[in-house]
Amino acid sequence: MGNFFKLSFWFDITPEPYTLMVFWGLIGFFSLAVFLGLAALFFLREYQKNKLAKKVWSKLMSWSYSAGLVGLILIFFRQQRAPYFGMRIIIAIWLAIVFVWLGFILKFWLITVPKIKKEKEAKEQLRKYLP
Repeated sequence: MGNFFKLSFWFDITPEPYTLMVFWGLIGFFSLAVFLGLAALFFLREYQKNKLAKKVWSKLMSWSYSAGLVGLILIFFRQQRAPYFGMRIIIAIWLAIVFVWLGFILKFWLITVPKIKKEKEAKEQLRKYLP
């Protein structure tokens, strides 16, 4: 754990390949993201008429394909001990980007979409009483 706080640990040009447990954990996470993209593509086709659902599934599909494919490529570079592309800081930054991006998608889905639906219902109620 002492090396965790040293810059030389994070910026090592050719670090050792991942341990077996970390390797399969990352492979599983990024592969799951790619499969989630395939599922999002299916749901995107199902919700063609519902614009809000279509937008959510579109965002989720973009996130999952990007996160999964770039993550798998970064793991490949690390296992091949490619200089610079396999640095620990790159995968750490990518994971941070992935989780922040997912946070924005969840915020849109759980906070913004219900607000938009509520506003839409209020407008429909108002239109019902207007001539």
